[in-house]
Amino acid sequence: MKKPMNAFFVFSKSYRKENPGKATPEEIGLKWGSMSARDRERYVEDSNRMKNQFILENPDFKEKRTRSVRRKNRKFMNNSPEKMREELLFKEYTNKPPKKMQEK
Repeated sequence: MKKPMNAFFVFSKSYRKENPGKATPEEIGLKWGSMSARDRERYVEDSNRMKNQFILENPDFKEKRTRSVRRKNRKFMNNSPEKMREELLFKEYTNKPPKKMQEK
């Protein structure tokens, strides 16, 4: 059961077949960005056809989107509890955000 590709991936796959060994990701992205909407239409239609065929072949398919633990706890990974406590205290006693936030 292969999930359908979006239009850019369909284009990328065909471009790599036409230019084996020469197609870099940067080159493919620039080529896609320089194409007109009319040129892209062919790939959008192919993508939609693949999507419809997938839906017909797999009517009970439901995509599961899960967040990884690493991504979920990212904000806590880089900060030690002491550092977080200092920032909270700093926010309480002054109405200014910490220096880290002021620079942004």
